[in-house]
Formats: sequence, C-alpha cells, structure tokens
Amino acid sequence: MDTYGVSLKEYWKDYNILKATDNIKMAWEEVTVSCMKGVWHKIRPSNENYGTNCDNLDVLIKEISEIAEEVGLDNVDPVGNNEVLESHSQPLSNEELYDLAQQLTEQQKEDDDDEEDCGTKAMQTKDLTDILSAKDMAAGDP
Repeated sequence: MDTYGVSLKEYWKDYNILKATDNIKMAWEEVTVSCMKGVWHKIRPSNENYGTNCDNLDVLIKEISEIAEEVGLDNVDPVGNNEVLESHSQPLSNEELYDLAQQLTEQQKEDDDDEEDCGTKAMQTKDLTDILSAKDMAAGDP
C-alpha cells in the first residue's frame, strides 16, 4: 500500500474509460492557445494560415461533389459541402471535445453490450498460446 491507502494494482483495477476521459479533459483545459500554435508551427511550419484562406474553394467543392457522385451519394449538394468545409475551419472547444469523448464512451459501452448479447466469448491468454503453439507445430517450427 502507498500513502493513499490504495495499492497500484487496486488503482489500475478501478481505472476506467470515464476516468481516462476526465483526465484528458483536465489536461486539455491547461493547454493554452499559444502553446497549440507553437506546437503546430513546429510540426507544419509552411502552413501557418491553415484553414483561414483557400483560393480554390470552389474547385474543392466541385471535386468533393464529383467524388460523392462517383461513390453513389446522389443527394450531395455543393452548398452542403461548403457548410461542412467551413465548419471544420473552426476549432472545437474543450467542452465540444469532452462531449465527443463522452459520446464515444457511451457508444463503446453499447458496442460492448452488443458483443455480450451475441454470445461473444473473450479469449484467454492461455487459449491464444495454445493456438499459436499448435500453429507452430503444424508449420514444423519447434
């Protein structure tokens, strides 16, 4: 046991996705705009004004519409494409990012519940070891 009365094993056993998203939220709240700009400038120095100006926006919108039609999306209109492109030029707030993380967590829980309903069985490490050993033996590897 450590000074908080919880062992490391107990701490990690109690740790879950919700606590992880809470930790991420708290960490993102401490990141400043100037810090983000500085990091992105080092990653993409030639693209300082990314998302603020696009000379060929009409060409991009037309290309998006053509690609959508090629893959069978018949009801895609260029005005809708423009709205989507403009919405992506605005950064998400910390609250929006947190909400997205919560939605993903809920979706993963639902997916896990669906897997359990289908009778999906988790594979144990021993089972995997046995399968790989049998494969190696069949292939002639010791």
